[in-house]
Amino acid sequence: MNTFEKIFYINLDKDIARRSFIEKQYYNTNPCQHPLPPIERIPGNLVSQKDVAKKGKFHHLVKRYSDIFKHDYGINTPHSRATLGCYLSHKKVYEEIAESADGYYIVLEDDVILNKNWFKNLCNLTSRIDFKFDIIRQMWISNCPGAFSRIEKFNLCSKYVSPWNSCSYSGGLHFQIVNQSSANKILNFLNTENIFDVDAVLHNPILNIFHTKISGVEHNFDFESNIKRPWDIKKE
Repeated sequence: MNTFEKIFYINLDKDIARRSFIEKQYYNTNPCQHPLPPIERIPGNLVSQKDVAKKGKFHHLVKRYSDIFKHDYGINTPHSRATLGCYLSHKKVYEEIAESADGYYIVLEDDVILNKNWFKNLCNLTSRIDFKFDIIRQMWISNCPGAFSRIEKFNLCSKYVSPWNSCSYSGGLHFQIVNQSSANKILNFLNTENIFDVDAVLHNPILNIFHTKISGVEHNFDFESNIKRPWDIKKE
């Protein structure tokens, strides 16, 4: 596997600087012997107080929030609304992929750094894949055991978690590879699982999800997160 149909990146309409950052580094990337696939922006979701209030368009989703998440962050706070927006944005990409041609798709958040030859390195890495997968995620921390490490436990916020298979780790979603044939499977899982941080939602063994390290792909810590913790947020 070393061909990709398209690259999607999630970007809020208001974040013009991030949009420019993604597209500039993408088009300046050395394609080497592999032509870069087309890139498409997916507008991220902004969730307002009205959206999650009674009769709001996302109020029905509040009922599916993880109890731990509700306890820690509430249901109508800046953090919980931004978390839901991120969740819905990724879900929107999987819906787009489900309606697309068979193949493999790259999904980026707009705080990813793509250094020179990242795509060549990615193609070299994925050419050695001999296993079935639904999603491959870039590991954001420096140490990743093995070339591809399968996620074997549930995040603590999952409805499926038990003490023996629990994990508090999330891992980030700034870079992922999605198998189109698994898109509906991913959506079905999202529709049955609790709602909480989407990177934690996708830390589960029900789906075939793997971590890896891709040379030339990094998380841009210079950008402040759009999902700030409550202690980072001033009162509205």
